[in-house]
Amino acid sequence: MQIQQIRPTLLQLTVHSFELATLVAAARWVAGGCEGELPPEAVEQMRQVLARYDEAWQQHQEAPVVGAGRNHAPA
Repeated sequence: MQIQQIRPTLLQLTVHSFELATLVAAARWVAGGCEGELPPEAVEQMRQVLARYDEAWQQHQEAPVVGAGRNHAPA
């Protein structure tokens, strides 16, 4: 997973297909009222995706700001 800042208010998130599938499945479960229990495997996959997101966000925060000091048009 990678996070790239395109403009001040626009981020690009690059994910693997299984990460996207995990996020969509979680969103559908929540949108469906959180009915039933999630299988332990699904919970573990979500934990892994969240950990990868946290890692990617940390890397994004530590990366130098592209175009720092320049005047950019608003997004």
